Amino acid sequence: SGVQNNTVGTVSNLTGLVPQFTYLNLGSASRETIVTQQAINGQPYYIYTFLFTGVSSTNHNWIENVEQKLFSVKFNGCPSNFQPQQVMLASLVNGGSQSNAYFAFALRDIGTITNDADVFFANAETAAPVNGGAPSVLSYLSLAPTNEQPVIVSDGGGAIVNKSVTENTTAVTDVDATDANADQISYSIACGADAGRFLINPTTGVLTFAAMPDFEAPQDANGNNIYEVVVRASDGKTALDQTINVTVTDVTELPSITINDVSTAEGNSGSTTFTFTVSLSSPAPTGGVTFDIATADGSAIAGSDYTAQAISGAAIPANASSYTFTVTVLTDAETEPDENFTVTISNVTGATVSDGQATGNILNDDWPVLSINDVCQSEGNSGTTSFVFTVTASQPAPAGGITVHYAT
Repeated sequence: SGVQNNTVGTVSNLTGLVPQFTYLNLGSASRETIVTQQAINGQPYYIYTFLFTGVSSTNHNWIENVEQKLFSVKFNGCPSNFQPQQVMLASLVNGGSQSNAYFAFALRDIGTITNDADVFFANAETAAPVNGGAPSVLSYLSLAPTNEQPVIVSDGGGAIVNKSVTENTTAVTDVDATDANADQISYSIACGADAGRFLINPTTGVLTFAAMPDFEAPQDANGNNIYEVVVRASDGKTALDQTINVTVTDVTELPSITINDVSTAEGNSGSTTFTFTVSLSSPAPTGGVTFDIATADGSAIAGSDYTAQAISGAAIPANASSYTFTVTVLTDAETEPDENFTVTISNVTGATVSDGQATGNILNDDWPVLSINDVCQSEGNSGTTSFVFTVTASQPAPAGGITVHYAT
């Protein structure tokens, strides 16, 4: 195709989206598209004129309203908004028998064309034919100026790109474009069935998921873990879109590991066993889960209140979900406050740590025994006589003292 400017020169303030025309059902006839700029009714327009000749330079007498030719039009907008039935029907309205068959463009919308500039219709009384001839109806499109559109070069630069990412991540791709006019390029999300689930950096073109996708709970429009987004590279005058289909793949997710707290009475003789359970949120994967586990002093002191315990390389085998760890608590008959120690898991492999520390609470059960004495005393003959009762503890009161209620 050729691009020509007519004698009026460049028309300023041309804005809008550039359409791409595809010729269909034209056989072997040669064709050319000439683009001109012209002010029509005071408004700047690009005029697309379509030229046809017959085979081997033999002129063809186009028959009006018989040899109508289909032109599919895809505006440089969101590809997903373009449907095959969205075409404009062009016919040679003047029956053109000229050697180059210049004719005006008669348009008829079939279906709905989205993202297009407004179509401006002029009749023979308001505008002369662009390249000669005497058509009865002229039709014009409002188009963008002659500016090279950006070219998306990333991921092969195709109109449709397929990407694959693992679940629980956000990175998708880096959209990169070049511009022959050295214009500043900005990036945006144009549309797509799952456009709302993506973010793009307008300056760098880095495309990410807004939230990490979950293979087990797909959120794409079709529910098949294939997310569709259409990205756009724009130089402020023209733009190019690229459809990106992002397939989210499954990954083996590690279980999370936790350990429970234990609170038990100390006991008065011998020892008491505190049993801690290390649990997985799901069965251990192939290879199992390993970790180190050890006690540490809190208010309880190893050796006098409990026996220190440490294991390196403790394991939960594949398909198992728990592990028990026992600590021996040394009993006594002393009245004392509750005491505690900690149990910590570390150096975990095969699982992620959700709660890696437990507390062992040693509850004091050595409370003193209270008693109150009897009083035997003479009544007396006048006034009053005091009877004094003494409440006695079998052991000294613990921290905080002892509180009693009494009544006669």
